[in-house]
Amino acid sequence: MRFVRPLLAFVAAVVVTFVIASVVHTHFVIQRLVGLGVDVPQADALRTVGGDLAGLAPAFGPVIAITLLLGFGIAVVVRRFLPALAPIAFPTAGAAAMATMLALMHMAFKMTPIAGARDPGGWWLICLSGAVGGALFAQLAKARRA
Repeated sequence: MRFVRPLLAFVAAVVVTFVIASVVHTHFVIQRLVGLGVDVPQADALRTVGGDLAGLAPAFGPVIAITLLLGFGIAVVVRRFLPALAPIAFPTAGAAAMATMLALMHMAFKMTPIAGARDPGGWWLICLSGAVGGALFAQLAKARRA
């Protein structure tokens, strides 16, 4: 039973990271279209967000889960040897894991398949989604104190 809380915290972190990263991706893609002169009505933009959440979930969701699992695993080790870094270990690991994921995707595909990350602002915000997921994980995984 002692693994239930961290497991649920991890699932929540993955979901939140995925949702933020997907919305950021969609926003930056739509903004590029608008920059090219394409009219994107607000209703279409919102439908696109929903479509991207559903469409990206089967591939991008598991990649984020693996990414965060590796990052959080490293954070556990770092916290053990550098306890002063414990408060920022999981948010930092989440952001670093997302940055590493984007870099590895770029290396593997010779391009950034997450189009929203092709813009520096999108790249940073997708990395920040990992930090938010890491902070959520750290908060939810804490054992209850008596």
